[in-house]
Amino acid sequence: MVLTAFASVIQGAADVDPKLTCEELGETLDFAKHIIAPTTPEICKEVAGRLPELTAPDGPILSHSTVAEVVGDDEDARNVICEVNARKVVHVMYGQGHFGSEILGGFYVNLERGNLGLIQVS
Repeated sequence: MVLTAFASVIQGAADVDPKLTCEELGETLDFAKHIIAPTTPEICKEVAGRLPELTAPDGPILSHSTVAEVVGDDEDARNVICEVNARKVVHVMYGQGHFGSEILGGFYVNLERGNLGLIQVS
């Protein structure tokens, strides 16, 4: 499962430029490793209680240096925020809010359960 997730990220980079360098591969793996950071639901809930603005799904995406500066030696907070940051990028591209708000050909997608369909923009 984990290797499948990495493979799709790596393949995506290779599709853009067939000459994937070792540096690009390293950067891709550095990014992807945070999606599976060593956290538990309990740790996530505790950190979110202390740092709600940094763990909110619609909050800012922070660089690794900013995260380190904000949390200091708090390894749990660093892991949780890095995991949330890694998922924010994916949610922006593939999340329900993005997909449902995109207008194409005068229509947008209605993603309401039991009422899936296209709605014409008026």
